[in-house]
Amino acid sequence: MSFFHKFFSKPKDPKKIHIVFFGTPEFAAIVLEALLKESYTIRAVVTQPDKAAGRKRIVVPSPVKEVALRSSIPVLQPTKIGKDFLQVLSKYQPELILVAAYGKIFPAPLLDFPKHGCVNVHASLLPLYRGASPIQNAILNGEKMTGVSLMQLNKGLDTGPIYAKQIISLEDNELFPEVLDRLAHTAATLTINMLPTILKGDLMPIPQNDEEATVCQLIEKEDGRIYWNETAREVFNKYRAFFPWPGIYTHWKRGANILRIKLIRIQLREDVQVKEHAMGQVFLQESNVFVSTSLGCIELLEVQLEGKSVLNVHDFIRGSDEFIGSVLQ
Repeated sequence: MSFFHKFFSKPKDPKKIHIVFFGTPEFAAIVLEALLKESYTIRAVVTQPDKAAGRKRIVVPSPVKEVALRSSIPVLQPTKIGKDFLQVLSKYQPELILVAAYGKIFPAPLLDFPKHGCVNVHASLLPLYRGASPIQNAILNGEKMTGVSLMQLNKGLDTGPIYAKQIISLEDNELFPEVLDRLAHTAATLTINMLPTILKGDLMPIPQNDEEATVCQLIEKEDGRIYWNETAREVFNKYRAFFPWPGIYTHWKRGANILRIKLIRIQLREDVQVKEHAMGQVFLQESNVFVSTSLGCIELLEVQLEGKSVLNVHDFIRGSDEFIGSVLQ
């Protein structure tokens, strides 16, 4: 390279740099749409293989794949990131890999693949809530604020140094889809604002403090079980975090049978007195249906008995009057 070219050539426009985008759910799709709107050069999209969803188990593409197909962007869906995949990836000449909720840890060869490295946008204020379910866990723990982090990927689980963060407040009654939407748009804005500086090499990432780190688990269906020795606020936070999936449920002993009942819509009622009721006991007060907890109670609005349709709670008790006074487990 000549002296003139090295010191006086114009740096490449960040929007012309070849990006391969890795992501899967709605959170990632919103980030991808923002990049496309800003005319970044997305050479290919890598997303998880199509999966069966719903009761009919219909195979559907990921939200990221849907965005890519609408924009005529090549889609790669490897089951494993190995040598064969890297050979395919090399055809797209990625200079940067941008990641948003892809769902797998990158092997070392992939981390070293693009010259600008791998940048990840994560839905928490790292080092808090590393892992697969940061939004749900922030809600479960009753956090008053959360946010997104733009970071450099390394071999660990969300352990890389951080370029930038953006904080948002959490409202007491916000459900997961509402928080997800706000965080996704916050992530998109942060990525768009910071990416040019990162690509120009003008921003050095700051290492995380591992002593402050927390790790969150992959959400399972059984995580939605309610334990009535929890407080009403804890039960309600579980409802907020797991709405609409996996949802929350409890067990009702009806005669000799123990039935699973989903709580489709509930309200937090910390103001209702529950001293005379056992934890988990269902009771009526001013025509409203409540369940007592260790502190405060939950008002039931819609429920669904296993194998049955969703019902307004008053319609439900008309056909199951023994529900009032029972103790849920």
